[in-house]
Amino acid sequence: QIKEAVLNGVALEDEKRQQFNEIQQ
Repeated sequence: QIKEAVLNGVALEDEKRQQFNEIQQ
C-alpha cells in the first residue's frame, strides 16, 4: 500500500510537471 501511495505521488508530480511545461511553452 505504501509503495502504491509513493507511485501515485510520483505520477502526480509528473502530471504537474507536464502541465507546467505546457504552460511555459
